[in-house]
Amino acid sequence: MTPFLSIDCISVWANPLGQLLSYSRRLNSLLCFALLLGGICTEAQAVEIRALTQSDLNQSVNLEQQWDFIGPDLKQGTIHVPGPWESHFQKRLPVFGTGIYQLKLIMPAEMIGENLKLYTELIAGGNLRVYANDKLVGHNGTYLGSHSRLPNFLPFELKQRELHLKIVVSNFQLQWSGLVRPIWIGTPQAINQHINRRSINLNVVFGIFMFLSFFHFLLFTFYRQDKATLWFCLICLSASVYMEFFALHNLEYLIADIPLEWSIRGVRIGLYGIIPFVFWYAYSLANHLIPINLVRSISLVCGALAASVLLPARLHTSLINVWYLLAFISVTYNFYIILKHYKNRDLAPYLYSTLVFSLAILNDILNALGWLTTGFYARYGVIAFCITQSGFLAWRLQKNYKQVIDFQDKLQTINHSLEQKVDSRTQEIQQKNEQLNQLLSFKEEMVEMLVHDIKTPLNLLLDLPAQAANDASDANPKSIEMASQRVKNLLEQIMSLNKNEQPDLQLILNKHNLSHLSQRVIQVLQPWALSKEIQLTNLIPTDTWVKIDQLLIERVLHNVLDNSLKHSPIGGEIKLSGYAFGPMFILDILDNGPGMSEEVIHHALEKYQSFSQGETQRSSGLGLYFCEQVVLAHGGEINLSSGPMTGTLVRITLPLNPFTRALSFDFQTEQQLRLSPYMTDLRALKTYQVTQLRPVLNELKKIKDPLIQAWLQALNASIEDVNEASYRKLIDQVKPDSDR
Repeated sequence: MTPFLSIDCISVWANPLGQLLSYSRRLNSLLCFALLLGGICTEAQAVEIRALTQSDLNQSVNLEQQWDFIGPDLKQGTIHVPGPWESHFQKRLPVFGTGIYQLKLIMPAEMIGENLKLYTELIAGGNLRVYANDKLVGHNGTYLGSHSRLPNFLPFELKQRELHLKIVVSNFQLQWSGLVRPIWIGTPQAINQHINRRSINLNVVFGIFMFLSFFHFLLFTFYRQDKATLWFCLICLSASVYMEFFALHNLEYLIADIPLEWSIRGVRIGLYGIIPFVFWYAYSLANHLIPINLVRSISLVCGALAASVLLPARLHTSLINVWYLLAFISVTYNFYIILKHYKNRDLAPYLYSTLVFSLAILNDILNALGWLTTGFYARYGVIAFCITQSGFLAWRLQKNYKQVIDFQDKLQTINHSLEQKVDSRTQEIQQKNEQLNQLLSFKEEMVEMLVHDIKTPLNLLLDLPAQAANDASDANPKSIEMASQRVKNLLEQIMSLNKNEQPDLQLILNKHNLSHLSQRVIQVLQPWALSKEIQLTNLIPTDTWVKIDQLLIERVLHNVLDNSLKHSPIGGEIKLSGYAFGPMFILDILDNGPGMSEEVIHHALEKYQSFSQGETQRSSGLGLYFCEQVVLAHGGEINLSSGPMTGTLVRITLPLNPFTRALSFDFQTEQQLRLSPYMTDLRALKTYQVTQLRPVLNELKKIKDPLIQAWLQALNASIEDVNEASYRKLIDQVKPDSDR
């Protein structure tokens, strides 16, 4: 999330800013500037001659001090070396032209006749010439017709004690100008040792960057899921490109001279790549902490800066100011992230190394502005960051590897039971198919039953014109209206049945007065009863309120009374009576017909059982079967009893308060014993094992006990919801002792 920083002892923002002024020099410059404002200091003081000892030359000495200077404006003065000459002109932007540096030295007498050598690591310019007592002792490739920016220094013989140094530098491309690195002088052995020490230092750093970039590129090649390794590879690669073109120039030593303008472009391309790659690297590690829009915006700006190097030098040099702005934004945002998430242990390795990196950048920015002279520390910040991050990525890779091993172990465990899981899924599919078939069968049954129930009111409506013509009876407008309404209700039920997705009756429970509901059914059937001179008597107490599904119970009463009217003799009587018995309400419907045998009663509630006799119209055999399904759905039961010439009694038992799923069931000993044969299988099975549960549940349906049927309905609801906890709670209400 941060820009690159100095790799060497100076600022490295695309071209060296140079070490501007030391603390003492800045104080002197401020004082001189104040004197200039007052008209006192009009010209710099002459530079005093510096005397060197033999020990200085044998160890190589840094000529960091004030030098005489003739600037591009041809004015004479003094300037501190190292440092860009823009500071001399109090300007932030480059001052293009040629500058001449001069310094006089007093050499020790014992060194006369010995060889000496000059050296500087870097100049901010395209042309360099170095003279010692007017003899050319150093230059870069441009002087000899090459385009290289590499400085070359030749040994020279000291012939007199006074040594006059003259350095001519020209700059028309870089953003800073002049001698931005110290000038060293000493014996060739001392200078070569200094050069080798610096070269080894830089190449070690360069080698670390190249190794890290190559290694992490291979990691990404074989493990593409981890994008962090790719971005870290590009960070190190950009740092390598920067170092190569800025300070090392290994390509020039190995291949050929690289033109200065292309060397500058390589430096800046490597530099401009650092910020977006670090942002993308951080985003790949913690995308929840860094806005993607910020990463993309920084990347677009850096991409535009990289593309700008194709412009003329003076144009893309001025754009370096945008780079300073990005550096400031990056450092600020970096500290914000560190302060906000420093307690996050998962990000600790990244945050702490980024803190070092941010401090190195801050040091580099202050060094570039001339507020510090410690730019060489920046290289250690970069190395610390990259080495720490490579360790962090190695730890993440090891962690991922362990997770893969754990996952493989789990996968092997799962594979051992894969066949069982496939069987389970197959059973679930079969269960769904079975449920679908049950739903289709249920809908077919319901349609048949609705068609059956619609016959009676429809016949009544069809018989009314004939009755009116024969004056057999007066048409009752109320009966006609109620019969018509019943036909409408039944048709609506046929339409709504299509929307039903459950293979059982869906009750709409509300409190209704059972006496009033029965009277409405009687009024619909009254014309038929009058035609047979049968009296329909409603003896149900008028204060009887039961929680039921009104339409379904009406159909039950209609079917039972329809059967009673069908089998009752002319002049007979049908009575409806009822009474409360504990939590249940007993509803009796008694006729005085011929009755039924025990065999007929035993099969009367089965599907498609028709027992019409004589001239009566043969029925579909669905009426009483439907009645039983409705009553069972309410948690009740229906029973038939009869005797020779005593008529038939249909007894319907309805709970005054139907069960809910949360209701517990208090079974009596007899009920426990009736359930015990099925409990072993129910306890062994799970709610999803519907195929094995279905036969047991079908057997339980045959138990004609209201409480058991209510318990069974709750059990079915738990199985449909795959609610294992509710299922177990219902099973546990049957005591295990009764299983024996």
